[in-house]
Amino acid sequence: MEVLFLKRWIGPIRWLKIILPSLALVLILFIDHTDAQVVVTPLFALICIALMALWFTPGMMAFWVVFYTGGVYFALFSGLMGPGGNSTPLIRLSTFVISAVISLVLCWQRSLWKQAYERTQVMLQTSPFPVLLSDYSGNIVFANEQAARSLHCTVRDLANISYFTLFAFPEEQGKFIARYFEQFDRKAENPGRTRLDLLLRSCQKVEQMDWLLIQQGSKKILMTVWFALPEGADDRDNDARSH
Repeated sequence: MEVLFLKRWIGPIRWLKIILPSLALVLILFIDHTDAQVVVTPLFALICIALMALWFTPGMMAFWVVFYTGGVYFALFSGLMGPGGNSTPLIRLSTFVISAVISLVLCWQRSLWKQAYERTQVMLQTSPFPVLLSDYSGNIVFANEQAARSLHCTVRDLANISYFTLFAFPEEQGKFIARYFEQFDRKAENPGRTRLDLLLRSCQKVEQMDWLLIQQGSKKILMTVWFALPEGADDRDNDARSH
């Protein structure tokens, strides 16, 4: 049912991406045709192009840049619109084209950032190891299914749990929290590693835990990846050694 619902709406949304920009350009040209004081098409067309750069794909954006450039050219050189003000039509057209190309480049860059974000999210979601992302205050901002399974809870539950309550015995939490804050004083390219004798809330022993600091501008996020022994594995190892 959800797939059919999405298919039912995807078609109209695609048509809106064609109809709305076309209507906007027609409306702008109509305003210029009825008001002979000044040609406003270049300015308003550029505003539309800038807004489209926030939502459209680079391919569709390139199409609308060419389409709107034709509309601006028509408004400035057809003689059917009002005067162009103090600037010559060629200067106004050149200014519009340069600004539109800049918007196209920004749209392309936004698309690259989005693709990189989606690839990173898929990589973290499909990681065979438990992965948590947390901020300086210990708020969990991301957890994959492996982490939720290792902690015997759901991903949604982890959003309401403090990072500091997930690991170590209560008497060890002070030392663990101190080590946690130390990671935020490191440089982003220097990952930290701890081999403390930790326990998960599920009482599984953590064999190894790696911390990696991710920095975006002034914002810092700590990635935690750990390898937990299966339940009872540590006891089986001790029994084997005793025999």
